[in-house]
Amino acid sequence: MCPPKHSGAKSEVADEDTEVSRLPEDSASRFNQDDVVVSATNFTSERICPIFQISNVTGQNMDLLKSFLNLLSVRNSYKEGDMAEFQIDDTYSVPGVGTVISGTCTRGLIKTNDPLLMGPDSLGHFK
Repeated sequence: MCPPKHSGAKSEVADEDTEVSRLPEDSASRFNQDDVVVSATNFTSERICPIFQISNVTGQNMDLLKSFLNLLSVRNSYKEGDMAEFQIDDTYSVPGVGTVISGTCTRGLIKTNDPLLMGPDSLGHFK
């Protein structure tokens, strides 16, 4: 959770096509499953993005965030058998886990334990 001294802080990032509206200060504590469904349903058409106050320590509101992510529509279609392509944005070294990568799957579908090739290297090969 955000430390109390920062929880009231606001940030505005908007362009001319985005309408900025404010929620009541205590609305985050009242965000429920119905709000998640409405937010996910209107996410692409209404140009809104909900803010989830979650705790990685206690897990508070993680269920709402997971529900929201699972309700979002698929942005890219894929065909079974398409070769997957994943663009790596960043790498992290997590003690006790090893190297963790993050990025975007731009094509295909990646499942647990799927073998993937890395590349291209300086010679244009994938390994």
